[in-house]
Amino acid sequence: MPMMIKISFVFLFRFLLIVYGPAFYSGVACESPHFPTPISEVTALSDFFFSTNGPNWITNDGWNIFINKSNGTYSSINPCKSPIWYGITCVEDVLLRLSHIQEINLEFNNLISSSFPSQPLSNLTYLEIIKFDENFLSGNISQLCELNSNMKQLSLIGNIIGGQIPSCISDKLIKVTELSLEGNNITGIIPNSLCKMTTLVTLGLLDNRLGGSIPNCIGELSELNSLDLSSSLYQSFWGTFPYSLCNLTNIQVLNLGGNMISGHIPECLGEKQYKLKNLELYSMSLTGIIPNSLCKAV
Repeated sequence: MPMMIKISFVFLFRFLLIVYGPAFYSGVACESPHFPTPISEVTALSDFFFSTNGPNWITNDGWNIFINKSNGTYSSINPCKSPIWYGITCVEDVLLRLSHIQEINLEFNNLISSSFPSQPLSNLTYLEIIKFDENFLSGNISQLCELNSNMKQLSLIGNIIGGQIPSCISDKLIKVTELSLEGNNITGIIPNSLCKMTTLVTLGLLDNRLGGSIPNCIGELSELNSLDLSSSLYQSFWGTFPYSLCNLTNIQVLNLGGNMISGHIPECLGEKQYKLKNLELYSMSLTGIIPNSLCKAV
């Protein structure tokens, strides 16, 4: 009987690992994993490399192996093996003895693409973090919907991505905690569908070409600690001050400066914002007095 219990426990543990995957991994990024990387992920990295001007990146240490390799020889390539490739962070699957790409950080690296490279990135099924700030990536923001649903941080500040924010982003990227899209060419309004992204901690949309009013449902993003919707040369929001911002109890940075928002600063602002450190409401059309409630936000 004890032997049967032991066997049943081992079977149950393996079953949970297979079904729930990353939830049962160590979750620790490995600096020098000993396990190979699946050929499908290596091929995806190759496609991403060549679709973003890889041979001319500022730094392509490790990646440059693709320049003189053909697909048939990719089986010997392991981007997670020390020395790990530039900008790559991996995670180990101890049960299956494999290493997977978890993060790609290639900020300020001369990535150039006429279309956002969502297709190769979508084949990296364990990818959770993308940081491509200050590059030259074009395309439509709707292409972000092709990324895998495990994404947690998406930072594309200072690129050339355009189009209107689609509802599919909130439907697909359900685990995202950071969405930083500052300094792109995004147009239209902030759709109410964005408020479905309830895991958001950081939301940055300044310096695009957005307009319209700030949706009241923004106040439903209870995890937000940084919200930057400040104005720029081509972007400005209007309407009255959104009272729903009083519901953001975790907010630390709130920047609405430069917009054509009018009316009073709501007296509720500051009542629950005990963590607020930076409030910017400059160059707006506000009237009335500064409410005493803001004195509580210290």
